[in-house]
Parts: sequence; structure tokens; C-alpha cells
Amino acid sequence: MTNPLINKDFALLAIGQFVSSIGDNVHRVALVWWVYNVTGSPSITGMLSLASMIPAIVLSPYMGVLADKWDRRRIVYGMDYLRGAIIASVALLSFAGKLEVWHMVLSSVLISACSSLFNPAVSAMMPGLVGMDKMQRAQGSFNTLMGLVGIIGPAIGGALVATVGYSMAFLLNAVSFTLSALSEMFIEYKTVPMKSDKGNFAQMVEAMKFTFAMPTIMGILLVFSMMNFSLSHLGSITIPYLVKDVLAKGSRELGYTMTSISVGGILGSMLMGIVKDPKRRSAAIAFGGALMGGFLLSWSFIPRMAWLYVILAIMGFSASIININAGVLFVKVAPNEMLGKLSAFMNTASSFMAPVGLSLFSLLAATDKSWVSFFPAASGVLILFFTFGLFLIKGYRDI
Repeated sequence: MTNPLINKDFALLAIGQFVSSIGDNVHRVALVWWVYNVTGSPSITGMLSLASMIPAIVLSPYMGVLADKWDRRRIVYGMDYLRGAIIASVALLSFAGKLEVWHMVLSSVLISACSSLFNPAVSAMMPGLVGMDKMQRAQGSFNTLMGLVGIIGPAIGGALVATVGYSMAFLLNAVSFTLSALSEMFIEYKTVPMKSDKGNFAQMVEAMKFTFAMPTIMGILLVFSMMNFSLSHLGSITIPYLVKDVLAKGSRELGYTMTSISVGGILGSMLMGIVKDPKRRSAAIAFGGALMGGFLLSWSFIPRMAWLYVILAIMGFSASIININAGVLFVKVAPNEMLGKLSAFMNTASSFMAPVGLSLFSLLAATDKSWVSFFPAASGVLILFFTFGLFLIKGYRDI
């Protein structure tokens, strides 16, 4: 039987991320529900998410250069320890009854800054841990674990908030990041220092030029940009509003919506983990986009709790197909010595569209929050438009 965790070092990374991601999903349910109940405004929850995106967008290009220069293993476990400490401070404030909205904003900004260094380091490590020939299987296994996280984490988060309160949910996340860091310390990975006479800014420019010169990478960039813009409002604005105001449900149902996304994500990841490499990944990406867009559009016709679960499950399934195919394409065309920089620049360029979208949807929600009910359909139309628009890129349909 094929080992889904491939080898010891990949297993240590995957298990560490599995543990911390459970805590992160618990934290997300608690954070969104806390802010929404304290403020009563879907637009403020959206603005909190927006504040957490800004550091990653601003810092990621420079952090990608550092991820190619510094010891990637130390970056990974160091950033997990630091994020755990930040979240522990939130938990302590919550236990003391002194937690305020600005604390949530500040902690989210600091965590985002840590993630801007952590994420390119992890992306750059993956091919060295498993080998290029096992990248699709590794991506499938990793995404399957993250899908399991999405089932367990939100369910635990919703139950904790409903029974013992927000403080325990925050504390659990702090502990999970500490355990993740401990696991990652035992990874055997040697960073090959990048040799370059160019300064950090020159290397950032080099990554940008490389990206714009490669139609394949440009296609991947557009895929993620499209998804980030179109789906930016779901977790922080639309789903909480639909669950609480439209469907009159509570924190448990909010947790179940996140679980639904993960169930679909697991199925999509398992599918991609067992099938052979597709001849044309562009077709697989288009299939995922069409499926996601069509089901999001269907909310306007079937506004029911059960159907919302179905829509979100299909969204998770489609996102896995898109992410895995786009991710494998990226590591195959990107040179190893530039993986950190390119990954960071791609993240910055595509993530830029998330705050743009979130700002727009937050403004609409602030103007009249009843408009939020139409946001899923708007996202569906945008995703369908952008997905098939990708085929206008020269050479994209052949990859």
C-alpha cells in the first residue's frame, strides 16, 4: 500500500501543520463569532480580515527572498512558536475579560506578518522533502489532511464557543502551534544557500520579471487572483450573515459550514492523490472553476441551510482540484533556487485581489447588509467569467 505521508520528514511537516491547522480553524470560528457578536456588523468582521491581509501582501516579496537565504526549517518552526505566543496573549486577555476588538486586529496583523515568512519557506521545502516525482501525491496528501482539519477544527470551535466560551478556543490554538513547532524541529532538511551578488530588491525584481515572462505562471497567478477576489467575503461576511441573520442559526451551524468546505476539499484532494497526472491541467482547472461557479450561483434559487452545506462542499472539492493542479504546475516550471521568491511574489500578487474584493463587498454590506444574500451568486458569476477567460492567454489551454 502506498504511504500517503511519503517519508518521515514530510510526515513531520504534515502532522505539525495538521495539529496547528486544527487550532487555527477553532480560532477562526471563535474570532468571527466573537467579533460578529460584539459589533453586530458583518462589515466590521470583513474589515478585520482585511487588516490581517495587509502585512502578508506588503511583506511577502521581501520574505520570499529571506526564505531562499535563511534556513527554511528554522523559519518554519520559529514562526510557529512565535504565532503560538501571539495567540496565547489573546487567550490570556480573553480569560481576564479584557479582550477588545483592537487586540484582535493587532494579533491578526502580527500573525499575518509571521505567515508571510512561513508560507514561502514551506512551499520551497516541499520539493526537497518528497522529490519532484511525488509532488502531486504530496499535494494530495497534504490537502487531504487539511480537509480533515476543516472537519474537526470548526466542529470543535463551534462546540467550544457554545459550551465553554471563546477563551478556551483561543488557548487551544496557542497550544496547537507550539506542538506543531516541536514536530517541525525534528525535520531533516538542509537549505542550500542561494548564491547571488544581487541585493534583496534586485532579487525581488528578478522574480517579478521571471513570472511575467512565463505564460504558465501567469495563468496560475490569474487563477489564484480570481479566486481570492471572488471568494474574499465568504468566511468573514457572507457565511456569518447567512447563518445568523438569514437562516437564524448559531455558532454550531457556523462551524458546520466550515466543515462542509473541508469535506469537499478532502474528496477533491483524495481524487487528485490517486489519479494519474492529467495531460492538460488547464482543463482540470477549468472544470473546478465551472463547478464552483455554478453551485455558488445556485444559492439564489435554493436559500436553505442544507443546500448551503452542499454548495460549500462543492466549493471545497473544486478548490482542491484547482489548487493542486496549479500548485504542481508552479513547482515544475519554477527553479528551486527561486522557489521562495516566486512563491512569495505569486502570493503577494494574487492576495492583493483579496483585500480589493473584501473592501468592495464590505462597503456593499455596510451600505445595506441585505445585499449580502446576493454575494454568493455574484461570486459564482465572477468565477465562471474568470475561469473561461483564462483560455484567452496564449498557450494556456495546452498546459
